[in-house]
Formats: sequence, C-alpha cells, structure tokens
Amino acid sequence: MAFKKNLASSKDDNISDWYTEVISKGNLIHYSNIKGFMSFLPNGWKIWQLIKKELTKEFDQRDILELCLPSLISQNDFLLEKKHLEGFAPELFIVTKTSNETEKYILRPTSEIAFCNLWRETLRNYRQLPIKHNQWTSVFRVEKNTRPFLRNSEFFWHEIHSCFETEEQSNDFAVDIWKLYQRFIKDILCIPLVAGEKTEAEKFAGAKTTYTVETIMPDGQALQSATSHNLSQNFSKAFDIRYQTKNNDYQNVFSMSAGVSTRIIGAIIMTHGDDDGLVFPTKVAPYHISLNCIFDDTNQELNAKLKELANKYSQKYRVHLNVNKDSTGEIIKNSQLRGDCCVLLMGPNDLKKNEIVFIDRITKQKQFINLDHLDQKLEELFSTFDQKLYQKAKAVFETKVDFAQTFEEFEQKIASGKFVRVFYCNEDLYEKQIKEKTGASSRCIIKYLDEQTQERCFISNKKAKVEIYFARSY
Repeated sequence: MAFKKNLASSKDDNISDWYTEVISKGNLIHYSNIKGFMSFLPNGWKIWQLIKKELTKEFDQRDILELCLPSLISQNDFLLEKKHLEGFAPELFIVTKTSNETEKYILRPTSEIAFCNLWRETLRNYRQLPIKHNQWTSVFRVEKNTRPFLRNSEFFWHEIHSCFETEEQSNDFAVDIWKLYQRFIKDILCIPLVAGEKTEAEKFAGAKTTYTVETIMPDGQALQSATSHNLSQNFSKAFDIRYQTKNNDYQNVFSMSAGVSTRIIGAIIMTHGDDDGLVFPTKVAPYHISLNCIFDDTNQELNAKLKELANKYSQKYRVHLNVNKDSTGEIIKNSQLRGDCCVLLMGPNDLKKNEIVFIDRITKQKQFINLDHLDQKLEELFSTFDQKLYQKAKAVFETKVDFAQTFEEFEQKIASGKFVRVFYCNEDLYEKQIKEKTGASSRCIIKYLDEQTQERCFISNKKAKVEIYFARSY
C-alpha cells in the first residue's frame, strides 16, 4: 500500500513545481511584492545563521576579520575597472537621483570596489599585510528569471576580500578558501561536488583565475555553489592601492576575493528534499527534534514530562516543543515538511509505559522507544544521519555524471540532463557555439593536459588542452 505524500508535486516528475511547493510549505520564505526580493521566515533565516556559524569557525582560524562596508558604490569608481563593469553592466541597480547630486550610484553587486577604496585610504606599508577581511551582507543584481534562493535580485552572502605582498600569497589563499568550501559543502552540507577552474569566458570579470565548486542537482543541472578568485593586481592597479615595501619603494598589492551565498540553501533543498518535504544535514537543520504531545494536551503530568525532555535535550540538540492539540497525522506532516531530523510523540498511554514514539526523517519508520534508551537512540541517529544523506545524494550524483567523446554524444547527453565531462581545446569561440547549440556552459576545468597528450577536442578535433565539465545550469 502506497502512503500519500505530503506534497502534491513529485520531485522526480517535475522538480520545478516540487521546489516551489516545498519551500512554500516548509515556511522558509515569503514572496515580496517586488520581483526577485523575498523575506526570510525564521526557519529559512536559521539555516543561513547556522551556515554562518560553521564558516565563521573556519574564518577565525585563518585570522579573517569581520567588518561592514557601505551598500552604495559610485558609478565613476565602477568605470575605473572596465572589465568589472562589463561583467555586471546588464544587472545593476542604479540610484539615479539623490537630492541635487548628478552622480549616479550603484547598489553593490559585489564589494571589490568598496574594499579597494578602503584599502587605498588605509594601507600604508608592508607591516599591515596581509589584510584578511570578510563581511556578511546582501548584494543586488537585476534578475529577469527569479527563483527563491537560486536566483534573486537581492541575496545574502559572505565575501572575503584579502590583499598580500606577492602573487603567490594571493593565489595560495584563494586556493585555501576554495578547498575550505569543498570540505564545507561535502562534509557539512552532505552534497557531492565537482571542483576546478573557470574558463576565460566564465571566470569572474576582473579575476586572473576563478576557482569554483559546482554541485549537480537531481535534474542534471549545475549550480555554482562557491567561488574563490585570484585577482592578481587587476583591481589594485585600477584603484592605485600601493604600499611602502621593506626596500622603501612602492608596489601595488595582490588581492583575492571569495564567497558563498544563500543560493547554497537552494542546493541543500534540491539535493536532500523529498516528496514529504525538506530534509537537512544535522549542522544546518533548524530543528533536530520535534517533541510533541498527542491525544491529551490538557494532561499536566504529560506536559511536564515533555518539558522535562525538552530541557534535557536542548542542551545538545535544537528542539521544537509542541504541546498544542494537533492531530498525530498533522504533527508528523508538519515535522516532515519542516525538515526536522526526527519527530517524537508522547500520549498519556506512552507516559504510563515510560516510552515514546520515534520517527526519523530518513527512514520515516515508526518505533516505540523506552525512555531509558532514548539517549542511545538519538546518539545512533545523529552519528549516522549525515553519512546516510551523503550516500543517498552520491547515488543520484553518479547517475548524472557522464563522458562524451564526440559532439554528437555530447548533445544527446546534455539533452538527457547529464553533467558531461569532455576533452576540450579551451578556445572561447567553441564555448559560445556549444552554448548556442545545446544551452550548456562550461562549469569547471578539472585538469590541464600536457603537450604530449593524444586526446582530441570533442568539438573542434584539435589537440585537447583541458579536461572539463559542461552542463546546463541554474
């Protein structure tokens, strides 16, 4: 007998409709009356705060200091870095009038320029280097086709901006942050990934090198989930950021930037959610335990016991206590929609038997657990929960990754929703053709091939220079 699912939409049949329904019924966001803008509801914001907590631990270990910079950037400053302007010109929010001023201002799409202005005015000599800064903020980019978390006109992120004496130091730090992101996404968020460098056509405007972390959604589309950029001296020369060296001469700094945004929440939802609702890894789940009274919400002894359990387990877990008179079915449904790791139910008869009903989010199987054994049961659940999530996601991931030798193969596999690895000559001309013909873009270079390679490019038949992934993307 098939049990009715909590959602009307099926993730396998129509992931777009499923995604819209699950974030709505999971109470993560509320749509604004301005396109591309949304309100984070408490559970949605809690996920972001937990992500912030995990990443901040890593940043503190690297002596990265937090600050906060202005939201407005002068358009004249934008013009100083033409490559940067070309990369963002179609998506800028421009403030065209402020009192009697004629100069235009831009709501920041990113903050390289704001940091450059700060450093130009505060950096004096080599003793101040390296500078490692981070801010948690929102940025603004005009988006025509918006999806909550995945593509918003305002989204939240953290952005690291750092500067150094040498190119090697700047690049090494960019790589270190890139590897940090890989560990975070794989180990904390339980999402399989592919990591590598962006091509010249896809890298961040103004960067020398962009390192990316790509995740693959269940429909085979890629989601750029984190990036780290070696900016070399591109910005420091444009903004004249110089410092006095040990030799008493002056040199432009080398800089980097990196960030993870709230679109990673979209990756978590699509990777782990199911037809009963949201599912979250333990480190970012708004609630670990949903603790509920059933059948008799007026029973003082029962309510006292539930509050005792809530106080006890709140020392270690995030607990949602519910002593309202909701039906058992409604309680389980709401807990699953919300993405609680497990739901615990207790009625008067359970109290007399010294037991509790236990349902975990992954298996959804109902068990009766003696209260004397509940500590052990919870330990068992949370010691394996994330591993099970990752293995489940990995199994889906492996069905989406494929290889193509020829362009004909490539077209077929992209059309069937695959994340396709190919050998490629790495010339921008062909990248544009590929996008026009298939809708796929380059996602990341995973290997540079040596001169002696016998591999041929899948589209040009020229000698291949890189091994790379292409996919359609969000």
